[in-house]
Amino acid sequence: MSKKISLADWQTQLGANNSPEALVPASAADNLVYSTASGRINSKTEQERVGTAYADGALRVRRETKGRGGKTVLTISGLTGSNEQLNALCSE
Repeated sequence: MSKKISLADWQTQLGANNSPEALVPASAADNLVYSTASGRINSKTEQERVGTAYADGALRVRRETKGRGGKTVLTISGLTGSNEQLNALCSE
């Protein structure tokens, strides 16, 4: 005859971690702002990073005219940094 045990007992025997942080998948934990178990979740980043870096580390320079009334501009993508760093770089 088999013995019936509760789900909590079964998870305890398997060594499962039932903390609220462990129940949230890693990808969802990055976007977590508030949890009913622990309240507001503070961001772990020291400075907010702006921009997107490419995997190969290269910068992309493009010549664009769309949406600018025919005027040509050069756009540079692949830079990352804080707002202050990017503003200082653009002012040089």
